[in-house]
Amino acid sequence: MIESVPAISSLEGLSPVERSVLNAIDEQAVIEFHRGLVRIPSVNPPGDVREAIAFCASPLGDAGYVIETVSIDPTMPNLIATLRGDAGLTLLFNAHVDVVPTGERSAWRHDPFDAEVADGKIYGRGAGDDKASVAAQVMAGLAIASAGVTLKGTLVINEVADEEAAGIKGTDYIVANSLVDPDFVIVGEQTLNRVALGEKGAAPTELIVRGRTAHGALPWEGANAIEAAAEVIVALRREYWPILER
Repeated sequence: MIESVPAISSLEGLSPVERSVLNAIDEQAVIEFHRGLVRIPSVNPPGDVREAIAFCASPLGDAGYVIETVSIDPTMPNLIATLRGDAGLTLLFNAHVDVVPTGERSAWRHDPFDAEVADGKIYGRGAGDDKASVAAQVMAGLAIASAGVTLKGTLVINEVADEEAAGIKGTDYIVANSLVDPDFVIVGEQTLNRVALGEKGAAPTELIVRGRTAHGALPWEGANAIEAAAEVIVALRREYWPILER
């Protein structure tokens, strides 16, 4: 589910360029693009995002972006759409079009791929994570192109596959192979419309718990490594989760 964001109530303090871009945004077009994207069942696994990427690439290509798709798996293409302006820095938008499985369909009040609008909200699998971000980035890119803005640099819109399965065939592949080289990156994710200066990631850690053998008839003379590991897990939950929450 994703709730619509209230329109900007005041244009005071905006430059003429910023005003022209805002004026190029058609709210209904944004809603319809968002709904169209949600209707594409780009569930991971299996992670086939070909239709979703094509859905994003088509309007950007029509608007003048240079379109490139890169992949190590033909069912998981990644979009690199580039709009060049004057010489300057490169800003990259990144978000993902794959979504997690729907789970038990009977538990849904709205069909996960109907993108139904109810009470000002769009309901569907991936309506928030992360197709809201994709819609915002693509439609912002289209507004910039439509407004005829000459950028003081380059804008790259990078919509990717495979985020829900560690990103090995998506963002990780792009970064590892230096397929884009931006100066700044904005990653669209679910931060309740707040700017977040960090993102969750993986930090693999190996923990070795040692025990001491004993005869089965005298277990109290030994130390069970499995029981000790369980204590570690419980301690992490009790002590570390509150830190994460804060």
